[in-house]
Amino acid sequence: MAVAGGVAVAEWISWGFLPLGARVLFGFLTCSAGAASSTLNLGDPATPTRYLAASAVNAAANIPINPPATMANGAAGFDVAVVTPGVAGDQSELRSVCAGAALGANQNLTLVLFYVTNQ
Repeated sequence: MAVAGGVAVAEWISWGFLPLGARVLFGFLTCSAGAASSTLNLGDPATPTRYLAASAVNAAANIPINPPATMANGAAGFDVAVVTPGVAGDQSELRSVCAGAALGANQNLTLVLFYVTNQ
């Protein structure tokens, strides 16, 4: 999904929703050059940095989204267990929160995620 810039500090981008039982395998967040000091994370309402800690999006980049360390060597990873959109404990909505500085008005962001589901 692609999003145009102009998001202010502390505002969030909703990228969409994962289904019950989804497990993120990998992905990337691409960005065009933006405002100095701008950062984005990737998570959900329950855990804002579940998939990506705050990462600089001030320069053109492909930021990798790697699975949690718990998935190494076939260990169980995180599965979406709570699907309650609009509620603080929701684990299904993918969100990025802007920090540092507002995103550039013409900045382009694209999130690509690959996931599997156990349902």
